[in-house]
Amino acid sequence: MDWDGDGLNDLVIGQGSNNLGSVQVFFNNGNGTLSDPFYVCTVTGEPILSNSGSAFIQVLDFIPDDDESFDLLVGMSSSSSTEFVLVFENDPDTWIPPYNPVFLEPVPLTSVGEPVDHSPSCQWIGDIDSDGFPDLVVSDYRCLFFFYPGTGPMGTMDFAEQDTICTPSGPIIAGDTPHPCLCDWDGDGDLDLLTGSNYTPDDQRTSCGVYLYRNPLFSGMESQETGSDEFLELSVNTPARNLVEITIQSSCTGSISLDIYSIDGRRVMSDEGFPEASGTLQKQLDISFLPPGFYSLVAVAEQQRSRACFVILPL
Repeated sequence: MDWDGDGLNDLVIGQGSNNLGSVQVFFNNGNGTLSDPFYVCTVTGEPILSNSGSAFIQVLDFIPDDDESFDLLVGMSSSSSTEFVLVFENDPDTWIPPYNPVFLEPVPLTSVGEPVDHSPSCQWIGDIDSDGFPDLVVSDYRCLFFFYPGTGPMGTMDFAEQDTICTPSGPIIAGDTPHPCLCDWDGDGDLDLLTGSNYTPDDQRTSCGVYLYRNPLFSGMESQETGSDEFLELSVNTPARNLVEITIQSSCTGSISLDIYSIDGRRVMSDEGFPEASGTLQKQLDISFLPPGFYSLVAVAEQQRSRACFVILPL
């Protein structure tokens, strides 16, 4: 990624050795070489996680703001803290590229009000269940993967209760402290789990290698059951260019709002939708400002919620 805004991709890593965990950047010199490591700091001038044993990072725009700044999601290993997944927000006063950014003091991610407690923590945020809210996937020393459903849009610090991620044959077990990566590997519009394992074969764990677990759910159209007799069915044209055409069949009362989310769970567009929810409803939304990729359109009524995936093709 372009850390310093000079148009060149830099290397960002989480480093852990000799009980000193840190986040380091190797800047691109533009001639095929990289700089010496730059230690990422908070506004206090202290390197991030300087007193912990490891640092597992994801760079993303987690805190909604009016600029294009990025934030850091950091998993840590430390015997002195129970806050193992931390968000470092980019200091908005320093966001004037090109520059070496600094970050505000960390805020812990929580689950039902309690800190997400895994050690060491490897984590990734993405909308794995395609409900429009970013979810948290964490692994730790137990070699298992834990899923924390999102409870709100990007920037929501509190997640629902955890569940163990399983395949039809049982929990996914990989080691040692496998690092999850959520990506749309097979191009079907949902996030898959990519991870590595360094264990040799035995009765429980995967052998050494890189493993892909495809997400079998939420491709195409989905309606969420709420126990109500009302229904809300949503469809969109896909692939799309410039405009996305929406058709809704609904028996709901009140209004229906519309939101578009990127594949990593960021809300990229909101629309007032339909003031009257009942009947056959049609609308076009201008998506010409969105880059090519996979998106989810979420329609929300008072008691119903429905989602449809679509693809924006390059011009």
